[in-house]
Amino acid sequence: MLADLLRLLLFFEIFAYVFGTFMLTRWLHVSVMGAMTLLLCFSITLRIGGVGVVYLFGYFHRTLDQQPLVWDMPALLKTLLRESCIIGLLEWTGAFPSLFMRKDARKIVAAHKETNKLTPFLLVHGYAGNRGVWWWLKPRLESQGYPVATVTLEPLQGDIDGYTEQIARRVEWLRTELKADRIILVGHGMGGLACLAYLRRYGEDHVERLITMGTAHAGTTLLHLHPGWGRNLRQMSVNSAWLNDLKDFFEEMPLVIPYVILHGLHDLLMNPVETVTMKGADYRAITGLGHWEMLVSPRVLESMLMVRE
Repeated sequence: MLADLLRLLLFFEIFAYVFGTFMLTRWLHVSVMGAMTLLLCFSITLRIGGVGVVYLFGYFHRTLDQQPLVWDMPALLKTLLRESCIIGLLEWTGAFPSLFMRKDARKIVAAHKETNKLTPFLLVHGYAGNRGVWWWLKPRLESQGYPVATVTLEPLQGDIDGYTEQIARRVEWLRTELKADRIILVGHGMGGLACLAYLRRYGEDHVERLITMGTAHAGTTLLHLHPGWGRNLRQMSVNSAWLNDLKDFFEEMPLVIPYVILHGLHDLLMNPVETVTMKGADYRAITGLGHWEMLVSPRVLESMLMVRE
């Protein structure tokens, strides 16, 4: 579903470039190279501006709330540029996941045979994503010898509790393929909440460890910028009934398995800052990382491998 939507958007974007180049060369007598350069600069400006609105809102929101700022303006701008580039890449990997991501099955079985049955990873993407977001992290985990599987959560606007069955099927498939007792769950953003919802519903028997990256356990105020497209967005808003129920459950029934939280300190989707933490978890802050940059960060990979030691 998301891949089809992204392909459609990319098609219209390419059409706009071609049509814009034609109009500029025909009516303003601009050279083809000049027209393409102008349109490319315009597109880049729009992308950076869109991400910038969210980031500046988060920056000043933290200021107004008198929360500690962990960066200066130059660092914020650098993060903004990196995040914009990564989002541009994720549009392509999300639109064509089969081109950027190998299928799990053959790679998993081969890795499992060569690594003395190391515990496999299951990677769960966040909101408005699919398995294509793991194009960087998955092969690097595999290069370390770990079997790694992914899942695409559908529908895009669905109930987070509804994703738990999809995760459960993927966990069972992974355990069956490898004859493994347990797996390691990794969730990014909303994927971390989906993993927690899975553990609430199905228990911890088949999970060795949980790792989340940039997950707003108590919700985020940044979603007030969004028109509320999707039940899962409403569930991730601060003080939502769904999040409060999830919190109450794990306060009454704390996780027994180790739980590691990876937090990029430049992740402005975490508003307020305290939303990233959860009682009883091993919290690890990483400086200079935004929300989407965590998906392609060597430091995140290093932290995940350190968790295995």
